[in-house]
Amino acid sequence: MTLTPFRFIRELVWCNDEGAEAVWRPTGDELGPLAGADRPPSIPGTLLLEALAQCAGLCLQRTHGTPGSHWMLTGVDDADVDHIGWGIRITLTCMVYKRSTRAAVLIVSAATGQGEVCHATILMHRI
Repeated sequence: MTLTPFRFIRELVWCNDEGAEAVWRPTGDELGPLAGADRPPSIPGTLLLEALAQCAGLCLQRTHGTPGSHWMLTGVDDADVDHIGWGIRITLTCMVYKRSTRAAVLIVSAATGQGEVCHATILMHRI
């Protein structure tokens, strides 16, 4: 199986064994065919969680990746997501809570200039 990750996150601001941070400014293009007139008034929570999972996956790949493998979101717990408008700069942070060879639990959060807008615990598996 060939995986082609779709990346909202172009680069990490910082990354180490303990976690990472990235910046994302959603435009609505992330919605694909729903972009434009059919775009919802605020960013769907699942889209924000996907961006957080991508931040976590990039961090894990850089610090504990192997050639040909990818980290994939397999679980979300205790998610709390606020309404966020499009075009706002969002800082995404992931902190590694537990990690094994093929799985990791991370605490993730997203913040705007107004404060935290999302936090969750996610489970990632290496495939």
